[in-house]
Amino acid sequence: MVAPGDVDDDLNDEVREECEGKYGPVAQCIVFEVPFRVPPEEAVRIFVEFVHESDAAKVVHIALDILHAITYCNGRGLGHLTSRKVLLDAGGNVKLFGLFQRDILDAAGVPNVITPYSPQLLQQPPPADAIAMADDMFVFGVLLWEVCCGELPTVELHHRIAQVSVRHPQTEFESLVRRCLDETPGNRPQPSEVCDTLLKLQVSLVSLAGAEAAVAMRFGAVEARQSPTAAPGPTVVARRLEAVEAQVLEEQRNFDVVVGQLEFANTEIATLNGLLTGKENERLEMHAQVVAALAQKDEVEQAMRDAIDARDKWAHQVKTLEHQVATLNARNQSQLNDMQHCKREYDHMRESVQAIEQERVEMAQHLAAAKDAMAKEKALSDELNVRWQQTIKRVEDERRLRDKAERVVTEVRDQNKAQISKVEMHPTDAHGFT
Repeated sequence: MVAPGDVDDDLNDEVREECEGKYGPVAQCIVFEVPFRVPPEEAVRIFVEFVHESDAAKVVHIALDILHAITYCNGRGLGHLTSRKVLLDAGGNVKLFGLFQRDILDAAGVPNVITPYSPQLLQQPPPADAIAMADDMFVFGVLLWEVCCGELPTVELHHRIAQVSVRHPQTEFESLVRRCLDETPGNRPQPSEVCDTLLKLQVSLVSLAGAEAAVAMRFGAVEARQSPTAAPGPTVVARRLEAVEAQVLEEQRNFDVVVGQLEFANTEIATLNGLLTGKENERLEMHAQVVAALAQKDEVEQAMRDAIDARDKWAHQVKTLEHQVATLNARNQSQLNDMQHCKREYDHMRESVQAIEQERVEMAQHLAAAKDAMAKEKALSDELNVRWQQTIKRVEDERRLRDKAERVVTEVRDQNKAQISKVEMHPTDAHGFT
């Protein structure tokens, strides 16, 4: 990324030589320019400068390759596909990468990057799989727009839609872009229809000799010139290495976020395990209280039976004493008083037994509630264990992605070292190509 005014002739020549040198004809050279004294709606623009060998047929070829990839995925929803995830190899073939990395980052809570997704993808909940292919066609239309206009199709820049016909004067292509960007999913074309249209354009297209001159007049670029084949210079190699290192740092930051989420989940699991242990101790204590209450109930019942036997004994004695007359009246009266006192004690014990029975019922209810609470805690613990396993799986996937990124960095560094070695072995030839 460069500041306005820094895109001079030397930088254009250097980029063009890199594109046309070792890696053969490249479809397009993208230069990012960020104006610093313009309104926010004009803050970011993408300028596309085509090299000598590129023409409208090459653009159609790239569009067909991207469409074949979308068709191969069979409408699985490539909503995260953007222009920075579309690469060209040395043969000019399109390669897509990083399509499902955003799903992993969303699961980890990483903030999203603003990209021109289909309007239906912003709905909550997301749309059904039936219109996933329509969302893919919207993303495909965004890519075609960037190739034609050199900018994202934002709402503030819709007035520039006439530039499609200016940059590439093909009415069929312009109509295809408009249909792909239709807000209604049902109005967007099917992949087979888009493929037929592009194939017809590929057959009928003629070389656009004035395309490069038109782009140069619009963006103030100098006339492109043919450069001999040359190896990339140290500046280009350094820029490539910085870009790869920036990508690796971004992957490392995303991995750190996922690790933090995993540590938070482990802390929550430990807290819930502590609560479960406390609930288990409370249950055991309540069980001991119930056992003690049941034992006390047996003692009270035994005492009640003893009291009943005593009452029967005193009743028999009363019947015996009733036959005694005069001399035993005083003693008989005393024994009657004792019997009444025993009766009062019996009533009191019976009330105690009823209270204990009611307390036992309440204890049983508390025990049932405690068992229900334990069942809920166990279900919650099982759910957290499942989430923990899912988080571990996501971390393993992220680790594999990081290993893959490290291997790519190693390969790029080896290639850069080989290119630098070639430049150092032939300094005279490299100087002649600058």
